[in-house]
Amino acid sequence: MIKLMRRSVIAGMLMLFATACLAATSASSDAQATPKRLLQAIADDNFPEFVSGGTLDFLKMNKKDFDTTVKDIGPKIAAGYRLEPLGSQVEGKRVVYSWRVKFRHSGAPLTLTLAVIGSKTDGFWLK
Repeated sequence: MIKLMRRSVIAGMLMLFATACLAATSASSDAQATPKRLLQAIADDNFPEFVSGGTLDFLKMNKKDFDTTVKDIGPKIAAGYRLEPLGSQVEGKRVVYSWRVKFRHSGAPLTLTLAVIGSKTDGFWLK
């Protein structure tokens, strides 16, 4: 009887662990899709796409800042890059993710920081 209960508990724990792993993978995939979409908008010089899906504060972004970013790194992004996750943390209602952006052909890597509230972009920084 005790062996059966242990097996049931272990099976239940394994199911919970598998569910948590699937949820983390889904969240990770969603989190990875957003910076790729934003970087593609920079490469394409597409301001409306860049701010779409943002919070009201993000929608207030200055287009001149976007244009400067396009000029500075748009060609490097278009030539290819790789994202390496650095981590994430919760800051109040925001989740802040960080990646290292390594360019395929030239240039020092940059750190991309993305703040998200729910499914909406609330902040985007490249340093």
